[in-house]
Amino acid sequence: MNKKLYLLCIISLVILKTIEAAPSDDGKNLHHAIGLELGFLKELNNDSPYGIPAGIGLFYQFTGPPRFPVLLGVDVNSYGFPPLDDGYETSLMLVPSLSIGYGYQVSLHREASIGIFPVLKYGQYIRRFTYEGKDYQGSRPVLSGGVEFILFSEMKILFSFGFFYTLYLDDQPINFLAYRNRTGYVF
Repeated sequence: MNKKLYLLCIISLVILKTIEAAPSDDGKNLHHAIGLELGFLKELNNDSPYGIPAGIGLFYQFTGPPRFPVLLGVDVNSYGFPPLDDGYETSLMLVPSLSIGYGYQVSLHREASIGIFPVLKYGQYIRRFTYEGKDYQGSRPVLSGGVEFILFSEMKILFSFGFFYTLYLDDQPINFLAYRNRTGYVF
């Protein structure tokens, strides 16, 4: 457990130093954003006792200017898994994660811009479920890779959507296709 905490601290420091070192164009087109995220997962394994999970979360994201279009982020999401099998009850999962990406961003008008960012994510899931009346809990690493499409409006609002391949590193890895939609305030 200490190694994971140590790794998360190092990644956080790298993110902070990258934000400090980003070329700023006098602060123009640097985007810090906080907001809400809505996501859905589709398990690729056919034998799942659960339906399509839906999640909601909070995020912070930094996006650099068009000449240094780096994306760094932190998010925490909570997912509910509806049961399809009578032996299972609803499963809940919490996933804190860190993101890094580098892409292509185009300024549109004043502070508005649009971008496409390949993104890699690392997180840790904490999941609780009930099977035949007994409670179980587990925690494992989560890796994701995908593409995020982002619009920064002149009204200081971020809109984005992304598609990801997600791998839960359990005893037997679980594969998901994921979709997320974000709306946030840009400062």
